[in-house]
Amino acid sequence: YRVTSDNLGPQFSLIYTPQQRTDYLFSAFIQDEIRVTHSLRLTLGSKIEHNGYTGREFQPGAQLVWTPSKRQAIWISVARAVRQPARSDTDLQIAAGTFPVDNGNFALVEISGDRQRAAERVLAYQLGYRVQIDKRLSLDVAGFSNFYSNVQTVESGDPFFSATPGPPHLVVPLTFEDNAHAWTYGGETFVNWKVTKRWRISPGYAFIHMNANPDPSSNDTTVARLGGNTPHHKFEIRSLLNLSHNLDLDSALYRVGSLPGPGVSSYNRLDTRLGWRVGEHSEFSIVGQNLLTPRHSEFADAYALSHTQLKRSVYGKITWRF
Repeated sequence: YRVTSDNLGPQFSLIYTPQQRTDYLFSAFIQDEIRVTHSLRLTLGSKIEHNGYTGREFQPGAQLVWTPSKRQAIWISVARAVRQPARSDTDLQIAAGTFPVDNGNFALVEISGDRQRAAERVLAYQLGYRVQIDKRLSLDVAGFSNFYSNVQTVESGDPFFSATPGPPHLVVPLTFEDNAHAWTYGGETFVNWKVTKRWRISPGYAFIHMNANPDPSSNDTTVARLGGNTPHHKFEIRSLLNLSHNLDLDSALYRVGSLPGPGVSSYNRLDTRLGWRVGEHSEFSIVGQNLLTPRHSEFADAYALSHTQLKRSVYGKITWRF
């Protein structure tokens, strides 16, 4: 059970109606593993939720695992998941901008949430294979295909005149709705290589492609651009090195492809962690992220002009387990 309460006062061009709201979320999860044969296992489960926006939501899943030998495993799974609406999907109202019209008047572009929003749904299929080549080397290969429905769109309505707030003006309404669908597919492969007893290397590659399209009832012409918000390729190599019985040095190097839509360039990223274990319960660590460059862009803003910059960072961490 989770309860969330907020009080979001009006801002320069943004208001929430109602200003104050309390949301309740009830959830439960049940799962059972069934041994069909000596080498075949079936896992069935479901998450059950009740939220204040769409009511009851069921998120079932099933996975079938076949182990033809001690060193091999083949699995297939299907699952359904949802993204429930949030306050910004239903209660938000934004004065997005103004522009001049005839007779010296002006028009206001107003974006509003919709109280009748549905949950965004995905039906996900996965197929994977794992093999333990020898004591030091293993390989994982997986493919996936995801089908999304009730994807968010911004629908335009008929303009109308309004006298409040003054002066009288033309309102061009835009509303958040659920009139699009999408499809993603791709795959990934990883190798785990135990170089020595203290050093393990894990290189990997992932590919993803997205297609998004509006439903026939939608007039949103920007949905197709969603496919350009995800890089198609990502390479990575992880190194986990045990320097001594209580000192670890972990590093990860990434190569992420460019975004085909907003024009964000590809980039390299290096993260490193040095951890010192003190006894059985405490650990001190120093972590560095984005160490190769002072900053880089990973995603573009709505106008592809002012990208959010991720900066180089270093921080310390103390962990106590009890």
